[in-house]
Amino acid sequence: MKVTVAFGEMKIVVPCGSGDFSIKDLAAKAVYRMKHSLKFSSDFDKILVHSLSISRDGGILDWDDLVSDVLDDREQLVAQYSVESSLPGPTFSPPKFQPTPSLAPLIFELSRVQHPHTA
Repeated sequence: MKVTVAFGEMKIVVPCGSGDFSIKDLAAKAVYRMKHSLKFSSDFDKILVHSLSISRDGGILDWDDLVSDVLDDREQLVAQYSVESSLPGPTFSPPKFQPTPSLAPLIFELSRVQHPHTA
């Protein structure tokens, strides 16, 4: 199984195998692939993933749910995220969004993001 996670205009395909890992781990895999694809690890300090939602119906996913329990193969997801940087001057700005009050964001410090274990 695989899913596509959209970070604004950028879409990241994430292989999920049998999907026996959490939505939180899926977010980590997507951030790793985004970092690896763009090679911007020195440009930003943190990416905060506030939520992942299903594109077709807008359903917000719980971080603790298993991928195989809540997603179908080739599912399209949307990441609500923000970027925090300590660099002076203009930086990349993701689209504005309304935070989801019920979920705490996942914070990924890009200097520490490493390849997640595959499922």
